[in-house]
Amino acid sequence: MALASNSLGGLVGAVLVYKLLSFEAQRERLRKELNHRIRNALQPIAYCAPKLDGPERQIVETSVIQIDTCLKESLLTESPEMWNMARRKGLTGTHDQKTH
Repeated sequence: MALASNSLGGLVGAVLVYKLLSFEAQRERLRKELNHRIRNALQPIAYCAPKLDGPERQIVETSVIQIDTCLKESLLTESPEMWNMARRKGLTGTHDQKTH
C-alpha cells in the first residue's frame, strides 16, 4: 500500500513539474516573439526619426530609447546575472552604472 501511495505521489509530482516547465518554456517563447515583433515595428520609426525637425524629433527619439530600454529590462529580469552584466555594459538604461 505504501509503495502504491509513494508511486502515485511521485507521478503527481512529476506531472506538476512537467506542466510548470512547459508553461515557463511557452512564456519564454512568447516573450521572445513579442520582443522580435516590437523591435521590427520600431525599426522604421527609429530610421525616420532623424528626418524629423524640431521637438518632434526629440520626442520620437526619446520614445524609441524608452521602448528599447523597456524591452531589454523585461528580457533580463528573469536572470540576475544577465541583468548585472547588461547594467555593467550600459545596456539597461539605468543611471546607476558602475564605472570600471
